[in-house]
Amino acid sequence: MNGEAMEGGPAQDKQHAGNSSHLPPPPTITPAIPPYVKLGLTIAYTIFYSLLFAFVYAQLWLVLRYRHKRFSYQTAFLFLCLLWAALRALLFSFYFRDCVTANALGPFAYWLLYCFPVCLQFFTLSLMNLYCAQVRGGPATGTAAPQTGTGGPVLVNQKLILVVLVDLILVDQ
Repeated sequence: MNGEAMEGGPAQDKQHAGNSSHLPPPPTITPAIPPYVKLGLTIAYTIFYSLLFAFVYAQLWLVLRYRHKRFSYQTAFLFLCLLWAALRALLFSFYFRDCVTANALGPFAYWLLYCFPVCLQFFTLSLMNLYCAQVRGGPATGTAAPQTGTGGPVLVNQKLILVVLVDLILVDQ
């Protein structure tokens, strides 16, 4: 093996022009999901979130119609679900028009459509935990929780405020 055979001819030099490592160019990346599948999933999610919105909206109207307690855990849970479903349906409806624009929103719109629904999920989970702590003393006992004042709700509210603040701070980064 001589040095001339290893270097290659002028055709190989033109092929590797601009590539100092003499590696072939990387292959083009193709999407993992074909576009028609993306469109089908977008339609399915939009319909699902819209139906969820309509169902929760009807439940809230039933609360008003039958004069149930308006300020309760049930109505708070339903309102959080309504807001969450509305934001998700709005987000997925944006993907019909222009996917690139939906992914390049301004800071407030981005936070509202992408980050705030996660906060709403945390609020809903905290509300359910607060309700279960108020109704039951613990997982093993069937007795009511002892009334120790408002320590539970205050702690939950502090955690909720902390989550929103952290979420707002991390959106800017």
